[in-house]
Amino acid sequence: MTSSVASFLKLSLREDTNLSSEVIKSLGEMGWEPVRGSYDFVYRWEADWEKDGKEVPQISDELKASVDVAFEGQEIRYVFKTFQSTEKDT
Repeated sequence: MTSSVASFLKLSLREDTNLSSEVIKSLGEMGWEPVRGSYDFVYRWEADWEKDGKEVPQISDELKASVDVAFEGQEIRYVFKTFQSTEKDT
C-alpha cells in the first residue's frame, strides 16, 4: 500500500474581491497547485515522509506565514486541512 499526504487550502473571498494572478503565482511558487472541488489549492507532501517515521505532516508556521504574505492587503480568509490517503499498489 502507498500512502500520500496532501494539505488543502480553502479560500473565502468577499463578493467584490478578486484573486489576482500575482497571488496565484505566489502560491504556485510555494508549491500550491490550483484544484477544483471543495478546496481551492493543494500542497502535495513528499512521498517519503512516512519512511522517516514522521506523523502526518501539518502546515508549518513558516508556510502559514508565507501564505499570509501572499494575501497581504487583500480581504481573503482561508483554512488549511491535511489528509492522508492510502492507495493499494498495483
